[in-house]
Amino acid sequence: MLGIVGSRKNTQYGKKILEKIIPDLIFAGCGIVSGGAYGIDALSHEITLQNDGYTISVFGCSVDIYYPIQNTKLFDTILEK
Repeated sequence: MLGIVGSRKNTQYGKKILEKIIPDLIFAGCGIVSGGAYGIDALSHEITLQNDGYTISVFGCSVDIYYPIQNTKLFDTILEK
């Protein structure tokens, strides 16, 4: 497992780097762990899921509370996969 954290206001450069390294990490057998927050955290999960990788979101609150609420669909997709 590899933890990825970053800015909540990601840049296009940050997104480009994630799109480049995450598929290679998945191919090498790594799973991705992040917090599910806005920005780099959410992008890490999304890119991992798009590449059929394994990802875990570590919540900073109770597991029955999705935060941020705008990422509900992302969290549901993580649970489905």
